[in-house]
Amino acid sequence: MLEAGCRLGHAVSRVSCSVNRVHATRNTADATVRTHHASRITHHTRAFTLIELMIVVAIMGVVMAVGVPAFVRARHNTGIRKAVTALMEACHEARANAILRGVPMEVVIIAEDGRVEVRPAGAVKRTEAQSGEETSAGPAEPAPVALKASPVRHIPEDVAIELLDVNFINQMEFPEAHVRFYPNGTSDEFTLIFLWNQRQRAKISLEVITGLAEVDYL
Repeated sequence: MLEAGCRLGHAVSRVSCSVNRVHATRNTADATVRTHHASRITHHTRAFTLIELMIVVAIMGVVMAVGVPAFVRARHNTGIRKAVTALMEACHEARANAILRGVPMEVVIIAEDGRVEVRPAGAVKRTEAQSGEETSAGPAEPAPVALKASPVRHIPEDVAIELLDVNFINQMEFPEAHVRFYPNGTSDEFTLIFLWNQRQRAKISLEVITGLAEVDYL
């Protein structure tokens, strides 16, 4: 009987060991599965982050390719754009004053220092005819209407005038060019081409029926 008890004890021990080995095997398998699953998650996370990074880099490249050249062009074209702005503003101001005040106005382009002025038409001749008497040149012109002082605008020194026509007459040889605007909204024929850096051109012209200025970058 004692021998039977010993055998039973050994059998129980062997069963217990087998159960422990089964649990250990299961734990090892579970740990392996969890490790593999975590590795797959980490792998996917890293891959997704890399894709995001590549997309961001690609977008930045597109922005740089589009934005930087435009910024550089804007910096380099500052001179010619200032010249265009100065002349366009002068034309708009002269046209508006001619219509609102009911007197002819003119834009005067002075070659010596690149000034662009807006004056009442005939203002320069007023000193010769201010007495109201006739001169050798003919009857005195009426005194111009007092207007608010117009700002003096300038064409930048690095911008040249390649062509300047008023009423289809070349004005390049004259010290001043006068472009007249009338109270009915019409104007002289006027065409001017600015040249910058021997390659960038801007053409400004007037529509004689409306007196409106137009600009084209050539």
